[in-house]
Amino acid sequence: MGKASRKLKKKQQMEEVAGQQAEVKGLEQKLQSQIEQEAYSDALNTLANLAEKGTVSPASMYAGAYAYFMLGDYERAAAWIDNTLQFAPDHVAARILLARLCILREKIDAGLSIFELLTDKFLAGMSDEEKDEVESLSGFYGRNEPDRIRKEYPHLAKFLRLDEEEATKTSSMQAAPVFASQAEAQAPAAAEPKQETGKSALEILRNLKQKIDARVQGNKALKTQENALAPATVESPKESVSAPSAAENAAAPDKPPQAGEANEAGRKLREVLDSPRSIAEKVRILDSFAGGYYAQDNLEAAELFLTEALKFDEKDDGLLRNLAVLLAEKGEKDKAFQAAARMRQTDFLLIQAIREM
Repeated sequence: MGKASRKLKKKQQMEEVAGQQAEVKGLEQKLQSQIEQEAYSDALNTLANLAEKGTVSPASMYAGAYAYFMLGDYERAAAWIDNTLQFAPDHVAARILLARLCILREKIDAGLSIFELLTDKFLAGMSDEEKDEVESLSGFYGRNEPDRIRKEYPHLAKFLRLDEEEATKTSSMQAAPVFASQAEAQAPAAAEPKQETGKSALEILRNLKQKIDARVQGNKALKTQENALAPATVESPKESVSAPSAAENAAAPDKPPQAGEANEAGRKLREVLDSPRSIAEKVRILDSFAGGYYAQDNLEAAELFLTEALKFDEKDDGLLRNLAVLLAEKGEKDKAFQAAARMRQTDFLLIQAIREM
């Protein structure tokens, strides 16, 4: 073979390799796009094409693990997480997904151990989004089992600022109370609200379902009584409910509003959105307003405020849980299931509650 022929063959080989690399890169971009669009089945087909090429990066392996997880195939999700960590032991997102899988399977200690490792060895390299996810997933146990978390998972406790909370609590208990009057000093202490505790989010959901059932039954009884006592003509809500004054709004901007017309809810919403508060504070206030409307059976207004809050934090489990319950009560069960499916941690009792509403 002549020199010219060897050069030509080498050039052809280089072009072939470049073409294969471009094809692989295109498939990887397609895979990431499908994950972002929540087209998980299509993403797995693309992953299969990459595997046929013999080149699968850790990022693509993690995408496959995430797709299997979102489709409910936890065995394959676990296998692809293992593959990812074998090639990239410092892959934080894969470890977070593994922790989610452990918690979903009620292997709480295993999940918390992963969070302990992340907050000990990987915290400096974690993105803000990854830190938020760790805090969201582990925060429940920090709030309900702070002593155990401090003792068994000290780095996670520090990350969740449990030591700061304990110091603040101790300082508050040691501080002498200041009474505005002698009558206040002699008045019995108000009972503190009982805090829900437990080792699993399922217990909170059981309580939620009981509250939902009680509320539904109470509403049915109230409507039956109203129908029996109702006069021939009914006063319109617009005439029977007076709008709060500007002074009241300025004095208590965070107070959940009374049920009113749609334009009143829109005005309140705009006040919150246009205020100079932080995003976290806006989310809290929007959720509070939604609760006020929900308590007065103004479900449309409550949905409006929850929807706006989710625009700031679309993965907030508390907001999504409230929205799912609200939609189920409106009779929109398909949308309720969709809201529940968007939650980071699958809540089977919430799904059951939606089915029974």
